[in-house]
Amino acid sequence: MKTQDLSSEGNSTRYKGVKTNRQHEFLSNFERYYFLLLEWQDNIYDIREQFPLNREETVKIAEEKGIKHSIDNENDTFIPMTTDFFITVKYNNKFHYFARTVKPIKELGDPRVIEKFEIEREYWERKGISWGIVTENEINRTFSKNINWVHKSYYLDNMGDERYEISF
Repeated sequence: MKTQDLSSEGNSTRYKGVKTNRQHEFLSNFERYYFLLLEWQDNIYDIREQFPLNREETVKIAEEKGIKHSIDNENDTFIPMTTDFFITVKYNNKFHYFARTVKPIKELGDPRVIEKFEIEREYWERKGISWGIVTENEINRTFSKNINWVHKSYYLDNMGDERYEISF
C-alpha cells in the first residue's frame, strides 16, 4: 500500500527519517508534525506510518461490534485499515510498542470517524498494545517546525569539509 492509495484531505509529504534512514510518507501536516516530534525523542527506536491492520481481523471486529467496515464499491472488497503511527520505544533495555492515530479535534464529532476508531482501538487492545488519538492539542507546532528546519539540513549532500556538531 502506498500513500497515493489512501484518501486524505491534508497535504501529502515525504521525509527521509533520521532515525530509520528510510522514506516516510504522511497524509497531513499534523502527521508530519507528530513524526518530527517523534524523531526528536531519544528513546524512539522506530517509527512506522500508515501501518496496515490485518483486514480479516478488522472485518471480524466490525462484525462483532455491529459496525459497517469500509468497502471499495468498485470491486466490493473491504478496504484495508491503517493506524497512522506504530512506534517502537526502547526503555529499560526493552522494546515497547504504541499505536497512535492523528486527527484534528473537529473530526472527532463525526460518528463514522468514531466507529472506525472503535475498530482500530479494539484491534490494538486485542494485541495488548497501547492505542491513542493525538490531536493538534498534543502537538507543539512551533517546536515541530523548528525540528523541521534542522531536519531539512540533516541530509545536505553539498556541505563543505567543515561540519558543525550541535550538542543539546
